[in-house]
Amino acid sequence: MFPRYAEHVPQPDRKPCIEITCHTCGGTGNVTGEHAERIADGNELRKRRIAVRVGLRKFSEQTGLKASAVSGVEQGNDGLELVRRVMEHHLEELESEVLK
Repeated sequence: MFPRYAEHVPQPDRKPCIEITCHTCGGTGNVTGEHAERIADGNELRKRRIAVRVGLRKFSEQTGLKASAVSGVEQGNDGLELVRRVMEHHLEELESEVLK
């Protein structure tokens, strides 16, 4: 692989960089309706977690889930349905404690 350089940086200051293709849309700028829904649902779960003032690591410890899996659900990644359900259940418990 040949090095790539940032075009907007003056020549003497350029350092090699690489281009990374977006894993969400594959570089097309488009996502499926299903994926857009997962992203919206993940954003909502993140907002709920933050609203009960629990950080990602603490939430992961409380649920026994890996932080990367929780983050993946919050970002709308596919294949994490069980993780999402555990998160929703735990958030419901946390939210009910806050309301007491």
